[in-house]
Amino acid sequence: MRDPLSAEFPDNRLLNPDAIGDWSFNPSDDDMYRLRVRSVSQDRSCGEVESAPVTVARRSVLRVVPHEPDSAEIVAGRGGSVEVSVSCPAPPAGIEVALSSSDRTLLRLPATATILPGERRVIVALTTDEDGAGEVRITADAPDGTQARLNYQVLANLTAIVLSGGGAKGSFEIGALLYLREIWNEIEPRIICGTSVGAINALALAEVTHSGSVDKMERLWLSLEFNSDMYVESPPVAQASAILGVQISDVILHDAELGSPLNIYGNLVGLTPEAAAWAGAGLAIGGTAGAIVGGIVQIFVDEPADRIADAVSALKNASNFLDLSPTRALIAANVNERSIANSGMQLRLAMVALEDGGLYYATEDGRLIRGHARSSSFREAIVTPQPLVTSAMASSAIPAVFQATRVTTNGLSMHFVDGGVREVLPQQAAVELGAQLIFAISAAPFAPHPAPADPNQSFGDPGRLGAIALRGVDLCVNEVSSEEKAPRAGFCDGRVRVLIQPDIEVHGTTQIDPGLIRINMAYGYFRAFDADRLRRGEIDAFQYLLWGLWAQDLSEQRVFCHRREIIQHMIRARETGFFNHDELQLIRERKNRIAELIIERFDAFGEDGFPRVMRNGTMGDQSALDWCATWELHQNPQRSFLAGVDLWAAQIVAPGVAAEDGGRSSPPVRESNVLSRFPLPQRARDGLRNR
Repeated sequence: MRDPLSAEFPDNRLLNPDAIGDWSFNPSDDDMYRLRVRSVSQDRSCGEVESAPVTVARRSVLRVVPHEPDSAEIVAGRGGSVEVSVSCPAPPAGIEVALSSSDRTLLRLPATATILPGERRVIVALTTDEDGAGEVRITADAPDGTQARLNYQVLANLTAIVLSGGGAKGSFEIGALLYLREIWNEIEPRIICGTSVGAINALALAEVTHSGSVDKMERLWLSLEFNSDMYVESPPVAQASAILGVQISDVILHDAELGSPLNIYGNLVGLTPEAAAWAGAGLAIGGTAGAIVGGIVQIFVDEPADRIADAVSALKNASNFLDLSPTRALIAANVNERSIANSGMQLRLAMVALEDGGLYYATEDGRLIRGHARSSSFREAIVTPQPLVTSAMASSAIPAVFQATRVTTNGLSMHFVDGGVREVLPQQAAVELGAQLIFAISAAPFAPHPAPADPNQSFGDPGRLGAIALRGVDLCVNEVSSEEKAPRAGFCDGRVRVLIQPDIEVHGTTQIDPGLIRINMAYGYFRAFDADRLRRGEIDAFQYLLWGLWAQDLSEQRVFCHRREIIQHMIRARETGFFNHDELQLIRERKNRIAELIIERFDAFGEDGFPRVMRNGTMGDQSALDWCATWELHQNPQRSFLAGVDLWAAQIVAPGVAAEDGGRSSPPVRESNVLSRFPLPQRARDGLRNR
């Protein structure tokens, strides 16, 4: 028998089930049973077996179990329900069950619930307030004195911001945060998780609970101007560069992003047969490093033979290509680790140990945990100086590109690299910390399916080692991203996720340029604004797609102008004072297209659809009005040169001609038919000027 029974003989003698060794029954009608009883004495010796008709009343079992959601937890501010049930059908009068909550400020339910005649259960609604969290005990009492209890967890309605890796493309994350700053007091983020550059951004973001942390990160990113503000060559690479008289990092990173490291060889040694020959000689001397050096030496250095061996020898001592010491110095000078520990923010910085391959997190209080963001099985204090800054650097260490970072606790000491090796966008950490609303910001585009390989490439051709290796890396990275951003089974945990990501890359992983940083930040703002409008139901999925195309168009127009403003014609104009009319007209056409796009968005969203003025005392402020009115921002000396040039005025395109008789020369030749500036409506100018 599964349920407790009480049995009465006709003479009302109660048969105590506790005194029975074993028993069974067969129903003869609704409530009369012939019960075979083997009585057992207290010393457990067997007595004789009796057989008699008895009335058996099944003692009904009372239960309280979760109903909706199907786990014993509910998010503060939401409703839910539990199921109150009995194992036997309720009698004709029904069953009135008394209900109570151990803390009615956290969770409330009716005082009673009635199970109707013949029924076995009733569903009871639960309500909670938005504030408060903790464990509550729900108690149900039946009229016969039976009782059931359920421990129910009321979860805080927490918001998380999750930041991906991406190197210098982390400027997109800052732009998205500039939008979240506008709604900060509404969403109240209390969980910050990051990987790689996302860990660096997360570190500063977790210093306070208010949006002032976003202001700080904006200022830091707007202060970056050169690659050297982010990284320098590692000592062995710098030594090789000094030997060759060429900065190897500039050569390798030019037109070859770190996302395609194996293309470096082809980009360099494939330029000339001579370069290929020297690369082969270098390969024989020093392997892959020698091949790269050989190609570089032949291209850039006279009489290279005497230098290859020394450069290769230096590179053989390298464990990483670049050094993030400028980034570390910048973060250490601007982040207070004690403030982070006391801010009330939960922080998780993802990193991977080279020794055991495990995924670890650094926490806001400077502890290292393994595997699970709430792990208690391994949770040790980091004893390395500046534990959080060190952890952020470890999380940013792209293997072989940046230096692996040693992190030490009382129980271990291992070398850690970029958390993106295992977790590019650490949403799961936010889930494990209890986040219910997750703003997941990815610095790089994501496609649900891997992009097809270049149709001009045949992977079956000889000599395709590099292309095949790169393709394999691309597919692996895409698979990791897919599982984190859009898993095959979807997200089924009831949490709200807002994915904010670009559709194009404005600049590369290692490319620091003040103009491209600002373009990417504006792009991030637009994508965050649109994603949040979709979350609120203010635009539908089709409109979200259209505004994504709008943001891509605007960003591409600005990137085009930025690139044209630093091509050889413009560099020559700086040196000679003479411009190329066709180049200027091309830039003006694109600026007018930008003006049209600005009007389109302003009419839809007003000034709120645009980021606020990006301010920098050194390089100057930039507003949305500047995008269509003047040049993009550049590194010096080009920035200073263009600051004195009016884009819409007729510029000098040729020098004056000296008179043959020695008389007065003709004046310099200026442009004619200069394209007029597209006028922005006054309402847009006023709104964006105040922005």
